[in-house]
Amino acid sequence: VQLQEDGNTIDTQTVTLAGGETTTVTFVQSFSDAGTRDIAVDNQFGGGVTVTDPATFDVSNAQVGSGTVTEGGAVEISAAVTNTGDRQGTYEVEFSVANSVVETQNVTLAGGESTEVSHEHSFNDSGIYAVDVGGERAGTVTVKEPAAFDTQTIELNRTDARAGDAVEVTVTVVNTGDEEGTSPIRLQANDEILSSRNVTLSGGEQTEMTFVHIFESGGKYNVTVNGASGGTVMVTQPATFEVENARLSSQSVEEGDSVDVTATIANVGTEPGNYTAELSESGEVLKTRSVGPVRGGQTETVTFSISFDS
Repeated sequence: VQLQEDGNTIDTQTVTLAGGETTTVTFVQSFSDAGTRDIAVDNQFGGGVTVTDPATFDVSNAQVGSGTVTEGGAVEISAAVTNTGDRQGTYEVEFSVANSVVETQNVTLAGGESTEVSHEHSFNDSGIYAVDVGGERAGTVTVKEPAAFDTQTIELNRTDARAGDAVEVTVTVVNTGDEEGTSPIRLQANDEILSSRNVTLSGGEQTEMTFVHIFESGGKYNVTVNGASGGTVMVTQPATFEVENARLSSQSVEEGDSVDVTATIANVGTEPGNYTAELSESGEVLKTRSVGPVRGGQTETVTFSISFDS
């Protein structure tokens, strides 16, 4: 007995029967290729057999939404998935970044059906990353560092000055990131902001800036730019005097008696100096006295005696 596929014998069995006897012959046949076949036994057509492909999945058109992103940014990864078989099936899609699976999605498709899958992935570290979907290369993503400003050198044209003199502070500013950015550059002295300017630099670019400041008062000034120390400026101030706490020894006296007038002479400058104190009555200078030298920041006391005849 011959089993035939499209007219070709694909299997045989031998059957022995007595006269008038019958039997049933069964063939079991598997098919490796899809298609429709005519099946016959000893040229007697038995019917047609349609062989279908199992669910088979293909990933295509894998791509990244952007090839460049800043640290902390996200990129959409997408691809098309097609069931190239004839039967319904489920496929697990793997999204990989730098050969590590970062996302999986299950899709169920009928035979011949397609769908699009996508995943938004965040990149937190700079570098270049290969991206794949279902084993197909979607592209590479370059992750850049954001703009980051650093003050590398700070120079003072002088560390000693007198009040009213100009001091130049020159600073080299570098954008150590990959992206262009803008940042304020602040000149400070003793934590007080003296001046501020914005600078815009491309990634890796540097520039030099010069601030000019006049210190009006004497003292010690710790100079910084954006928190980075540039050094100390000692500013001296010429002797500058103030009269403080002028007072009388008595508010009333009799004719011919005297009254003492006492005052404190303060040198609010930083350099020593002499001061001529004047005792006045109704705008008329009655007496003068030289005080000093008085050191910067120090005080001296001066006393005049005056008598009233009427």
